[in-house]
Amino acid sequence: MFGLTEEEYRKRFDGYIVTDCAVLKRGHYYFVSRNLAESERAGPTAEATVTKRVTWCLADTTQDSRIQDIEFEGYREIAP
Repeated sequence: MFGLTEEEYRKRFDGYIVTDCAVLKRGHYYFVSRNLAESERAGPTAEATVTKRVTWCLADTTQDSRIQDIEFEGYREIAP
């Protein structure tokens, strides 16, 4: 069984809202999230200013490296 500790959850998801998720194979979970505060300030026409993040959780790896995340780079340049 895979579960996040409260500390792991806070480190990766505090201040973000999950907008999408995927399970690509057993034990590999991927989440797309966006910064909630930036989202509320930006409004619907300024989506490119909101920070997006991809977080992945790999249940079959060690406790220290099983959760990682990156921010979408370059999104502001490709958004209209």
